[in-house]
Amino acid sequence: MSKNIWGDLLNEKQGFAVPRVLRLKRKELGLNNQEYILLLDYLDCYKHGETEDLHVFLAELNGVSQKTIQRRLSALEKKGLLRQEINVNAKGRIKGVIFNPEPLVEKLKSITTSLSLNKEDEKVKSLCESQTEYTSQTVVKEKKWKDEFCSTRWYNDVFSEMYEEASGQPVLTGGREFKSAETYFSRLRQLNPELTVEALFVRATEGARYILDSQIRGGVFGWLHKPPDICMLANQTQAVDYQLRCIEKIYGKEEKFTDMDSEESNVKVLFSTKDKEKENGSEQIERVFEELREIEQKDVRRDFPQGLRKGLSGDKS
Repeated sequence: MSKNIWGDLLNEKQGFAVPRVLRLKRKELGLNNQEYILLLDYLDCYKHGETEDLHVFLAELNGVSQKTIQRRLSALEKKGLLRQEINVNAKGRIKGVIFNPEPLVEKLKSITTSLSLNKEDEKVKSLCESQTEYTSQTVVKEKKWKDEFCSTRWYNDVFSEMYEEASGQPVLTGGREFKSAETYFSRLRQLNPELTVEALFVRATEGARYILDSQIRGGVFGWLHKPPDICMLANQTQAVDYQLRCIEKIYGKEEKFTDMDSEESNVKVLFSTKDKEKENGSEQIERVFEELREIEQKDVRRDFPQGLRKGLSGDKS
């Protein structure tokens, strides 16, 4: 049976091979999944000489900000996997800063050498145990997210990214935070009993995006001194849901968020209400003043009984 999986899809220019030791030993290198994916993307660009505007490209590729890309690359440097160097062109002019992957190569060579010192059967056994370990971890993770739309998964996979982008720091993960996420979902379920579990998952995301953006832009929740964490969001569940209902009441539910992968389009839809309110502002003010003028011009005492009207005027006869 042929083991040429990709056939003619890969050639010398398009191919990018990942060392097996890097895949199997990424945990020992201290890499989490986000850093591992970014490292592979960066190495591919580095190999093909694509170093100009690299932060912009990687940010668009991973769907995060350039600041997040810079922070993750700096984390890889601190772990001793990349080395920051000045990039100079053929004429000796400085073109910027790049991260040299030579430290990573040296670490992988060291790991490979230590493995080769053992007997062949021990080496095979070690690799098999390593594969079993990663397989078991994957199984545990799948069991953990058995409920695809649970509050814990939402907090780890959805809210954590949104909060990191808004505040520039990672979310806390502890019993208090996971309990607050559960409370947030429970209160949303009480306020929206007709929603399915999937729709509730989306509703929770809409509410989180609303309160984070409102705090940053100085909206309804502009009084918060920092981007609200999950505990504050749980406390403000009813207020957040009320704001979402107001938006739906005015502009209809057809403009609700449907793309959970877009972190900007949903916020634009939510906060387009501000512009529309400004357009209708003068008309509403005019209507209110018209009502006030009618009240002032009306003789509120004309329908009173005659005796009561005399009493109001001070006539005691």
